[in-house]
Amino acid sequence: MADAAVAGIVTGIRRDPHDADAVQVVIDGRPALTLSLDQLVASGIAVGQIIDAARLAELIDERRVRLAYRDAIARLSQRAQSHAGLQRWLERRGHAADAVDMALQRVVALGLVDDVQFASRWINERSAVHDRGPTALRAELRRHGIDPAVIDGLLDEHAASHDHDAAVLHAARRGAARYATAATNPQVFGRRLSGWLLRRGFAPAAVQRAVAHVWRERRDAGEPADGDGD
Repeated sequence: MADAAVAGIVTGIRRDPHDADAVQVVIDGRPALTLSLDQLVASGIAVGQIIDAARLAELIDERRVRLAYRDAIARLSQRAQSHAGLQRWLERRGHAADAVDMALQRVVALGLVDDVQFASRWINERSAVHDRGPTALRAELRRHGIDPAVIDGLLDEHAASHDHDAAVLHAARRGAARYATAATNPQVFGRRLSGWLLRRGFAPAAVQRAVAHVWRERRDAGEPADGDGD
């Protein structure tokens, strides 16, 4: 069997000026790769050691994966991410696709990325806090790369445990207070509020009922109604 191609001899190990937790490994007088301190210890590299080309390539690949993994953990500490969303973010950061794939395998194995949990939390929070209906939620989750079958299943579960009409009515009251208070004509009021609710993904029939209900509440509360237009 032929000897492995030799990359060179380790002639120095020095601290990386750009990363206090890393070192540069110098091979034949030239910086050849950067390693984290724990990777250096694990690798057993020392000055005077001969490094073959295959081992050098392996260490470089591991370093790339570690950097992608580090950025993935940093991103996840800021906000929850879907698998596809985190993948896109890491690639925009300049990480190579293969390093991203390996880093994602690690965070998935640790349970830090779970598309079902992400989508379930998204549906609950966006529907309760941001007045989003099923159509809008489905579109948002698709943009995050969630599997359509997962989205449909979770939306069905949400619909079974939540009163859709009550959610639309709650949103309609908020929308009326924020966007339609200037409209005292029922047609103008209905058009503005319906448009606002439909853009948030609520079902048209439920929107129609909610708008009519809120208009009756405004009228019964004695708010003025006249024939003003847009």
